[in-house]
Amino acid sequence: MKNVSEIINQGNKNAELPAWLNMRHAWSASDAKRDEGLIYPNNVIQIKNLDYKKAIDVKKWNESFQREDNERIIYYNEPDDASNLDSERYASNSLFDIYYPVELDAQTSYPVIVSIHGGGWFYGDKELYSYYCCHLASKGFAVVNFNYRLAPQNKYPLYSRECRDASSGYGKVLYAGGFSRSAAYSKLLYYCRECSVSEQAGFLYI
Repeated sequence: MKNVSEIINQGNKNAELPAWLNMRHAWSASDAKRDEGLIYPNNVIQIKNLDYKKAIDVKKWNESFQREDNERIIYYNEPDDASNLDSERYASNSLFDIYYPVELDAQTSYPVIVSIHGGGWFYGDKELYSYYCCHLASKGFAVVNFNYRLAPQNKYPLYSRECRDASSGYGKVLYAGGFSRSAAYSKLLYYCRECSVSEQAGFLYI
């Protein structure tokens, strides 16, 4: 596909292509165009593809950090087909990333930002805001950026609960919601209802 118009036209011609899948491709093409030319800041470490439904394997964690001094992206797990819009795993995985400043000070508690991507509950993943999250980390934050299950393969309230689960355990945090206003606000309201509001520092609308 060369552009959004071509994707939409194909969807209109192919009655067997579900509208939601057509929209996933169209929105993905638009987001890719938005991010053209962006580069990750050199003063941020990215730990990619942890799983918030599984305990950390200490040995694997330590092996992940056996890297060159100038290496900035660390893969705890390979993403396999989790980023493939047409795969079942795209809509049903619990991967997340952590970003933090290169000069990590063991004596310093960095403020935490939890990023919740938009997409109307049926589109999007953590890669949507990876550049933005790394920019925030470059300013002295630790940033958590996660995936959650998507419709229509998954039904409400599964994806809302995953937003809650992936956001817990970090103490007082600042929540960052995506451009999809209704999705971001719904997730925030659900979290407020289910968890202690005192644990939240605020909400950042990107």
